[in-house]
Amino acid sequence: MVVSRHFCTTACHPSANGMVERVHRQLKASIMCHNSTQWTEVLPLVLLGIRSSWKEDIQASSAELVYGEPLNLPGELMSPKENNCTEGFTTFAARLRSHMAKLTPKPAN
Repeated sequence: MVVSRHFCTTACHPSANGMVERVHRQLKASIMCHNSTQWTEVLPLVLLGIRSSWKEDIQASSAELVYGEPLNLPGELMSPKENNCTEGFTTFAARLRSHMAKLTPKPAN
């Protein structure tokens, strides 16, 4: 049998729901960091970041507690490529700029 406690709180006093309000504050701050006008577009990425962030007090991420291992982040799914690039950033930027200048737009049908 599951034992639970029922706490009566009011919606007018956010301090009564301290833990929930802290999560909402973190979620809102993370969503506001993005430039998108639609919060639903950035919510999955924000939740991934929150769930995979390291918590010092428990020495694990929340996803690690749920799944038993850390989440694979999108950047970790790609195999690392060897960096054989010998040209500098300015050389690459100049080559890219000249290549883009040669492109011509195609007329719409």
